[in-house]
Amino acid sequence: LVSGFAPIKDSQGNVVGLVGNEVSVEEQIAKANRIIPIVAIMVLVATALLSLIAITLIRKMITRPLKDIAEASKVLKLGDTDLPIDEGILKRDDEIGMIAEVFQDISHHIREQAEVAQHIADGDVTIEIHPKSEKDVLGHSMKSVVDKLRGLLAETEKLTEAAAEGNLDVRGDTEAFHGAYGS
Repeated sequence: LVSGFAPIKDSQGNVVGLVGNEVSVEEQIAKANRIIPIVAIMVLVATALLSLIAITLIRKMITRPLKDIAEASKVLKLGDTDLPIDEGILKRDDEIGMIAEVFQDISHHIREQAEVAQHIADGDVTIEIHPKSEKDVLGHSMKSVVDKLRGLLAETEKLTEAAAEGNLDVRGDTEAFHGAYGS
């Protein structure tokens, strides 16, 4: 048995009696043993529910957006620059939103370069190309193509004018061009 007592005091604070209670230890252990499985089940259910909520949130906030971006990369790899990136992902103010935005910027840059290439293919060498940075390999290459084509056109015009004037001794500047253009 476990006993416990508490003093009873009067209005002046003097002890006038005691109140006590005796409790069986075995009875208390039996009560605890009945409660422990219930508490354990409640903890397991709460943990399972919290895990399901966490998994659902992770899928919704991280996995699905990254999967959408991965699918868009497959589309871009095939040459399609109209990427199916959800506006909600693009408006996010976190790393996933940043990745989606940069990915869309890359798509726009590729589309712009394709439009420049089409202008060149259509014979428009008046187009001005401005590489995005010092390391913009594609931009610098496109600029070089246009510059070489302009040089070839100028050289061709010079030779055509000389031939029209009957001056067949004028030759093209083979040093200014390389590969098939210089031979």
